Amino acid sequence: MAGYSKGIVDTRKFNKNSKAMLGRYGDTEIRPVDGVDSHLTLAEALDIDRRGKAGEDYAKAVGAGTINPFTGMPEYHQRRTNHGNEHTHGTMEQTTRSGTSTVPDYSVEIPTTPPDLNAYTPPTGRQDYETLAGMDTGQLEDYLQSEFDIGKDKMQYIEGFQVKPFEFLGEQQALTTRGLESAYGATMGALGSQQATLGRSMGLGITQATQSAGQATRKSNMAFSGTITQGLEAQKKQLFQDYSAGMGDIKRERGIALDTLTLGKEGADLDFRKAEYAEQKRQLDELYADVAAIPS
Repeated sequence: MAGYSKGIVDTRKFNKNSKAMLGRYGDTEIRPVDGVDSHLTLAEALDIDRRGKAGEDYAKAVGAGTINPFTGMPEYHQRRTNHGNEHTHGTMEQTTRSGTSTVPDYSVEIPTTPPDLNAYTPPTGRQDYETLAGMDTGQLEDYLQSEFDIGKDKMQYIEGFQVKPFEFLGEQQALTTRGLESAYGATMGALGSQQATLGRSMGLGITQATQSAGQATRKSNMAFSGTITQGLEAQKKQLFQDYSAGMGDIKRERGIALDTLTLGKEGADLDFRKAEYAEQKRQLDELYADVAAIPS
């Protein structure tokens, strides 16, 4: 570094990796902090990648916040006792050919304790029901304590969410659904009986018409067999028409019964979801009201 006198290397031609190599005291990475590229430890960099602005705030809170003398960039390694002030560092005596000079002391490394990236980080601000209900007891307590500064001794005032109301709503939906299915089954049973009766009536009518035609033919000594046959065919045609009409009515009734069942179930499901949402909102509002009412 011959001829270097101002303390900061000309890094205009350096890429980010090269600048990262100039980091000190465990700063091996570069990430923007408040929009400014800064030297960070690996743990701090990963925390920023994972949590964004919250990670930047953490780095500023625990990091040195000093200026790297080689790059002129902010650095956020762990605060060190040999930092003289926010932008200076400790010094040591160095003997050179021209005598003794004072230079920055970068020789002492103090181990850093990186944040546990797998540790639970409570969210901030008011949360929705799904988020809070998805927390276990410890996570919910961590959130309430960090967000509202509630001590552990005050957690006794927080009742938390109740499952029983949702069980009642589910039972009500099940009862409604069973009622609809029972009515549908009864209707389908009645229509099945009606179809069977219709089929028997047609069969009996054809049998009777055929027997009557046979008797008439024998009495006439076959003199009017053609006319009798035509009459029989006309009777059979009418019986088939009556049967087809009756089956058409039964088919329509079955369709109506199925639509009634389907729409009824959809309505019951919609009523359940509306009631569930209202209960979730009630419990969420009650939770935050309990927090606000905690005695100081």
